[in-house]
Amino acid sequence: MMRAVGGYVRRVKSIGTAVVVLVATVMLVVGATASVPAVAATTSPPAGSVVNGSMPSGAAAFLGPARQVRVGSLKLGYRQFGKGPDLLVISGFASPMSLWGTQLPKLLAQHYRVTMFDNRGIGYSTDDVAQPETIPLLASDAAGLIRTLHLRMPSVLGWSMGGQIALTLVVKYPGIARRVVLTGADFGGTHAVLPDAATVAILNSPNTTPEQFLNLLFPATTGQAEQAFVQQLAQVPQEATRVSATTRQGNAEGAWYQYEGTYKSLPSVRIPVVVTNGALDVVNPQANAKLIAKRLPRASVVIFAAGGHAMLFQNAPRFAAIVNG
Repeated sequence: MMRAVGGYVRRVKSIGTAVVVLVATVMLVVGATASVPAVAATTSPPAGSVVNGSMPSGAAAFLGPARQVRVGSLKLGYRQFGKGPDLLVISGFASPMSLWGTQLPKLLAQHYRVTMFDNRGIGYSTDDVAQPETIPLLASDAAGLIRTLHLRMPSVLGWSMGGQIALTLVVKYPGIARRVVLTGADFGGTHAVLPDAATVAILNSPNTTPEQFLNLLFPATTGQAEQAFVQQLAQVPQEATRVSATTRQGNAEGAWYQYEGTYKSLPSVRIPVVVTNGALDVVNPQANAKLIAKRLPRASVVIFAAGGHAMLFQNAPRFAAIVNG
């Protein structure tokens, strides 16, 4: 198992490099984002300061500008939009919040006040390298943001590593959330199901391209969904993702597969949890969804038959309906 864990660390570092290249490619396509003007302050602005050049235009204008707010020793970058009960959205490995695109956030904003943010060291968020990065530490950051922004018993949505953070959040901080929706996540430790050797081999390659990365997120039969996803990214000012930050997240992921705390504590979680996954997900095998649900008292499982790791973008209306509950 230690060899498998080591391979997984190399795997996620390769994913992180591919994300960096993907974001850089999108930035080249849409041009430098610094030329986009910041929005003027409103009467009652959200907490924190506006990040210059972060205001989207056109179809993405509803997202509003990114802001930075102090949480402990960090400044976390976040966006807040929509109306309704609170929903906290947690991003996956090496992914800035700009990679959520526009379609799914807009559907969620019809029912929620959505707060999405960059994990420490990613995008608009700063880091504190004196602290070894772990999934429990990232969960503490999320809890700090909930308190700082005065989110009221939010529902929590976590994708991939964001799902691991969400699970750990509700284990460490009982009563902080109303409901959780996971997609493409696992519970860590030695019980999690890792990808097959072929997928690991592709991701371990130092020559991984954005196209290969996208092919692992989207099954071959969903070319139109993949193309639409990339087009959405071009509508949002893309954030730089530093390779050093992905290295720290890679270390956190490696430690996650030796950490049994979340797995052991899941039976204590009393809030509803919806566990979703793509049946064709090669990055996070669907077996993990069923294993998570078995550990939770109030869990349900939804498997998207033709879905990959990015199935929430493949069929955004169906996924949004699940989150909207």
